[in-house]
Amino acid sequence: MEDPAMNPISKPFMCRRAGRRRLSALMAIVMAAVLVLAGCSRSGEGGGEGGDIKVAYVGDITGANAMLGEQGAVGFEDGIAAINESGGVDGREIVVEKFDSQTDANAAQTAWRNAFATNPTAIYFSGLSSTFTAGYPTMLQRKLPVLAASSIPEAYGQDWFFSAYAEPDASARILVEAAKKFLGGDLTGKRVALVGSNTPAVVQQRPFAEQAVEEYGGKLVAAEFSESGIASFATQAQKIAAAKPDAVVTLEAGNQVVVTKDLVTAGITGPIIGTVGGASTAQLEAINAPNFIGLRDVVAVEPGTELYDVVEKRGSREKATSTYYVYGYAFATVLAAGLGACGADCGPEELAKAIHELGDLEVPNYVAPLNFEGTGSGVSSEVPFVWNPDKKAAEPAGDPIGVPGR
Repeated sequence: MEDPAMNPISKPFMCRRAGRRRLSALMAIVMAAVLVLAGCSRSGEGGGEGGDIKVAYVGDITGANAMLGEQGAVGFEDGIAAINESGGVDGREIVVEKFDSQTDANAAQTAWRNAFATNPTAIYFSGLSSTFTAGYPTMLQRKLPVLAASSIPEAYGQDWFFSAYAEPDASARILVEAAKKFLGGDLTGKRVALVGSNTPAVVQQRPFAEQAVEEYGGKLVAAEFSESGIASFATQAQKIAAAKPDAVVTLEAGNQVVVTKDLVTAGITGPIIGTVGGASTAQLEAINAPNFIGLRDVVAVEPGTELYDVVEKRGSREKATSTYYVYGYAFATVLAAGLGACGADCGPEELAKAIHELGDLEVPNYVAPLNFEGTGSGVSSEVPFVWNPDKKAAEPAGDPIGVPGR
């Protein structure tokens, strides 16, 4: 299968406001998007007259799962920097102020309140669903566009919410679809175990995964769930192994390496399916198990991909080892494309509407275009990856798996 991330897309974005001229992009996707954004000014408004465009970043920059927030912040900032260097939006720069949710629900409440107090145009978040949940009541009150490398089920029903992840039902079902694929295309009579962490997103996905196993003719034989940031899953892994599953579906992210390695040590030899949050090159290498298959919606930042040149230029290579860097960069592109479509001074409702109407949006290192039409999730398909120890590289393990319902 050809990797879409190896082929920069040069098709232009379209400025939808009446009376605007069509602009075409001749550079790689991010530069193309930026050039269009710079040219899509609202009539009667001079570029730069309104000052900088303020956006906020909230994320788990410190704490037990700091990688999620730290790399998400660097990716978002690199994406915004590229946009600003190419003219910004309507000739105005986007400035980012960061707030640390510290992988802690109490600290997250303060971070979210402080972020909203700056009256940003939009907020980008990268971190656990538990720290995202802490800010949700404030989000409901303010209704500013919130873009996130995280999710909780109730947020998907809000017009102002945009997630890097598929909806809970689709997220769970695509994992079971992958288990079915790697068990010969049929779950009938197959024994399936579930593992995961007790985060709000995972707790909501669990019943959908259980339902999908049953609908596909499988039998759920074990389920073990733990807290985030655990040092060992050995005891739970032994219970899973005792149930003799044909496959294990993991509703995981931060615990993926610990959980998977302990499952392998306990004797699990059948397919172990991992989520997009647990399928980075670093995680696949750390697990180093032939039966672990991690689903990816993005391609790792590696030589030959669009974002590799970006991180080399920015000096961000060490902060681009996970999918969260890619999400951050992608959502900087999404935000700027939305602002380019509705104008730098458009209000929250206008901006959210513009993002929903962008259509297929090609972004660097994604395996398929993002499209938020009628949904809070832009994900349309995911690709299974495995670790090749001989080549010391992550490799595709088959064709893309379509996200159910997309």
